[in-house]
Amino acid sequence: MATDPSTWKLPRLRIDRDGLWYHEDAEVTHEGILASLRDGLLRDADGHYLQIGPVRVPVEVDDAPLVVVRVEADGEGLAVILNDGSREPLRPETLRLGPGE
Repeated sequence: MATDPSTWKLPRLRIDRDGLWYHEDAEVTHEGILASLRDGLLRDADGHYLQIGPVRVPVEVDDAPLVVVRVEADGEGLAVILNDGSREPLRPETLRLGPGE
């Protein structure tokens, strides 16, 4: 017997400013679960969320869901490694210094 998704109690999910995930104020540390959460994270005009079947689970994001954890040489330039394990080229024109700049 299927339950009505509109009656589900949704979990409180949050990503802090350091890119750490929390479920109901407990840090999520299991790498497999973190990978699933990161892979499923979506964003639209209403904010960040996970889509689980017909249910949209909101995700509070304190700053940004992805955080640079390392910078490495990459050929003639630099690459950043993000907290989801992805690697992106560092584009100097996107850098800013100071608050609000």
